[in-house]
Amino acid sequence: MSVLDDKVRLLLGGDVRLREGFSHENVVFRDGVPFSVVLGFGGTRVRKRISPDGQFLLEEKDGKISISDGGEPFIKDAEIVRMYGHSPETVTVSISGRNGFLTVQESLEIMESYKGMDPMKGVTIHGERGCPLNLYAETVRAYHEKYPDLPLGAALPVPDPEGIRTLKDAGAVNFKLP
Repeated sequence: MSVLDDKVRLLLGGDVRLREGFSHENVVFRDGVPFSVVLGFGGTRVRKRISPDGQFLLEEKDGKISISDGGEPFIKDAEIVRMYGHSPETVTVSISGRNGFLTVQESLEIMESYKGMDPMKGVTIHGERGCPLNLYAETVRAYHEKYPDLPLGAALPVPDPEGIRTLKDAGAVNFKLP
């Protein structure tokens, strides 16, 4: 089987369960319970939910992480990848706060909480419906100026050619559309 075949099998298969006593700093917890994990293998990554009755068993033996399926070895040498925000190695910054939209400075301060987290390979700036395009573009431009080596993504709540052009001109290189 190829890495692509393994990735497809993992993507289309059920959840992952953890061997009793398994612990890893990069497992994502929700409400105190293991919730999801990003598995890296063969140069690719897959994010999977964790459940006690998952199809795939994740375990560590002799310092190596492996995945089995139905008691049979499946992926012998995996890694658990740190995840920031919604995507592995990508920070997601929402410019929408509880009391309206964040200022450019407030959104830049969010990034400070991620300092020292490596590897960081990109930033996605997310604006909610109703976010003023000029504020969105100013925020993207500020991130582009402050972090010129990080690819910037923009998550648009409503696809709009003018908005895409404006954000591209501000420095966004990837666009996430609904």
